[in-house]
Amino acid sequence: MLRLWPERVRIGWFPGRCLLAGGEQAAVELDSGMTPSSLLAGMDALLAMRKPGPRRRAILDIVLSDSAAELVRLPWQPTVQGPQALRMYAMAAFSRQGQAIGEAHAVQTAYRYYGMDGIAYAVPSEWLEALAQGLLAQGLELGSVLPLSVDTYWRRKTAIAGRTLVLLQEPNRLTLHTYQGRQLLMLDAEAVAGPAEQACLRLLRRAAIAEAADSEICYWPAGTLPDLAAPIQSCLDGIAMRRLSWHSRSWA
Repeated sequence: MLRLWPERVRIGWFPGRCLLAGGEQAAVELDSGMTPSSLLAGMDALLAMRKPGPRRRAILDIVLSDSAAELVRLPWQPTVQGPQALRMYAMAAFSRQGQAIGEAHAVQTAYRYYGMDGIAYAVPSEWLEALAQGLLAQGLELGSVLPLSVDTYWRRKTAIAGRTLVLLQEPNRLTLHTYQGRQLLMLDAEAVAGPAEQACLRLLRRAAIAEAADSEICYWPAGTLPDLAAPIQSCLDGIAMRRLSWHSRSWA
């Protein structure tokens, strides 16, 4: 009997909404809580939206809302090597930022380029285990969980000579990456408690771009939320802007 290879399924999970890679038309509304039970309740409906064909065992790769994880920029340190040393180094970085990350958390580090700063991220281990076990009970295997910022960081393949901003829009949060060439200079976020346009302006002003003409901004819009192109252009007059899609394989 011919055995089929497992199918890798990529989804985006954000407050109140879950998306299937291949287009934002394939979406399921969830409750706003970022709990495993929230996602599991919508999995059958979401997976039913896959293209017709033989149904193989599925391995799920999840792009997770930044709001469900803890994130910190991690300066490059050549003397820190090995999983345990990197974990301790990341936990120290979280502590300096006032984030209480400890043994109850799963901690990972991401360095896209040798010698350049990266990102550390953490989620509660109990939360991650509940998600994996819940998916397994539905016949699914958890392949990976990457916060949106980390997924975006990994997919940045090339770098322009000037400064690049990356603005990620979510229902209750805006996240901004600032790069100089390949170097990650800043990882910042702004809660959206009122008009998203005002939150966007506050976040961009903190980036303090002096030479907008030599820079670009990559904007990841959330299709169900107000578009932020106008406040971006008003704050950064003359800057080149490109739109990103979370389910593309890479961006330049």
